[in-house]
Amino acid sequence: MSTAPEDLYYAVEVPGCIEDIDVVTYPEGEGGVRYALLAMGTEGIAVVNLADPAAMQLVSSVQVNYYQDGITWTDGGGNIAGGNVISSDRAPVTALAVYDSEPGATTNPLMLLIADEGYGLHKTLLSNLLGADGPVLEDDGTLLIDADDHDPTTPPTTTSEVYTLQFAGEVPWGGPMGMTMYGNAPNQRLFVAMGFLGMGIFDPDTLEPLTYCNENSALNPW
Repeated sequence: MSTAPEDLYYAVEVPGCIEDIDVVTYPEGEGGVRYALLAMGTEGIAVVNLADPAAMQLVSSVQVNYYQDGITWTDGGGNIAGGNVISSDRAPVTALAVYDSEPGATTNPLMLLIADEGYGLHKTLLSNLLGADGPVLEDDGTLLIDADDHDPTTPPTTTSEVYTLQFAGEVPWGGPMGMTMYGNAPNQRLFVAMGFLGMGIFDPDTLEPLTYCNENSALNPW
């Protein structure tokens, strides 16, 4: 967009404040449509059709949920409390990334990685967001988090999310604030900004944390 008053610019209104944008062509190959995927904090994810940049169209918006139990923290009086639960159907989505774990293979569809500052990382099939009939939903109306393509010829994908928070007191550290993919399959890595915990490096296929670092430490195994 130009700041010159005589230049044209184009805009589209979306339901929330945009924290991150990932642009993807879906389906892949000839005939695919170019979309902008918008991370909008507690307003979730919006999809904008970019086929005509002068007439961008909001296609859909959907929120993401999270749930984690068995959490222990210490309250302001120093009392240790166990068995706590955090949950929400308005996860604060801070970043998005689309990747193909095996380019060229028809049995490995595109995946959508979701950074959720209130929980950790989620992974789902991109088709669950960009389905012909709109987003595929959980029972509570949020986006279905399911990274298994249910193809009987390939091993099932069992890891669709990973919890990254750590509690010292009642306020957690380690919620993903941003992320980016680096490298080529099968050696891709997901770099995640995690606030006071520094930077986490994850395997995008398994969501396994590999290493982390911050300004006070070298790379260390998690």
